[in-house]
Amino acid sequence: MIGPRAVDTARVLVWNIEWKRPRSRPGQAIGAIIERAAPDIVCLTEAPADFLGPGYHVEASDADCGYGVTDRRKVLIASRQPWSDVSHATDSTLPPGRFVSGSTATTLGPLRATGICIPYAMAHVANGRRDRKQWQDHRAFLAALPSALPCGKGASVVVGDFNQTIPRSGPPSDVQPALLGALADYRIATAGCVDGEGRALIDHLATRSGTIVASLHHIGRRDDAGRKLSDHSGFIADLRLA
Repeated sequence: MIGPRAVDTARVLVWNIEWKRPRSRPGQAIGAIIERAAPDIVCLTEAPADFLGPGYHVEASDADCGYGVTDRRKVLIASRQPWSDVSHATDSTLPPGRFVSGSTATTLGPLRATGICIPYAMAHVANGRRDRKQWQDHRAFLAALPSALPCGKGASVVVGDFNQTIPRSGPPSDVQPALLGALADYRIATAGCVDGEGRALIDHLATRSGTIVASLHHIGRRDDAGRKLSDHSGFIADLRLA
């Protein structure tokens, strides 16, 4: 059950929706959950570019992430208010199509939201360009991320699919220190969190500059009838200024 939020909070919803189309059965169910939660900011990863309808201002990562599709995006960020100072980090060495950042107005004041989809271990190994080794693009993304993140002291969050559980379970020993180092100016508020099935999250939220998570609500991978919505659990975070 998604509870009401306090008036002095801003609500952020984060979910990898596994490419569900907005008019499909799971897509309609996902859309209804988003509508019911009424977030100020939405970050969807692995989503059709047109998934979110009227009522949101949407910014998307670049279409080219090496898989030859143009109607889907690795990352969407959406706000009830217009975005400004939008960046796709195209001048960085980030693996392409996995980053979008912008500033928007919220009840907390201006908030910078950066949506990311860190490549998973097998990115472009057995599919896509097939020119990478395991974890190569993941490591490359983390190495380039600090220079792409926004500077300054304003309220800022980094959200999306980090493709790691925190604490680490499975990746090579160097990968988690690289993630924590890339986000050294942030606190990963979802570290140690598990979903309603006891599964550790790989979608995360990191905060900076006195922004804290007042409450966190999990979104399950299945609907009330047990039908699959996504292979990821999502979450809703209500943010407050410390």
